Amino acid sequence: MTRTEIVKAVTKWFDVDKYNVLSELTVEQIYIEVERRVLAYNLLTQYDSLKPHLKLLLMIMSRRYSPGKSSLMRTLKLTSQKKSFHQAT
Repeated sequence: MTRTEIVKAVTKWFDVDKYNVLSELTVEQIYIEVERRVLAYNLLTQYDSLKPHLKLLLMIMSRRYSPGKSSLMRTLKLTSQKKSFHQAT
């Protein structure tokens, strides 16, 4: 691949605009997201040796945090909903 082809491929795959939501989150919210993903990864790599309750937890997490669904966006929406609720009360 030429350098131009590589740049085109990376640009097509990596969209910086998807990360604009990070500017609206706190460090704590980002930390929680990373922590959840690390836990899910660790569970996936050890799936065959997991106890049944951890397999169930992993299944629930995989449905909640499937590829393409950012929990960062959900966290941001929930935070703004909480703020709206507290302001209304």
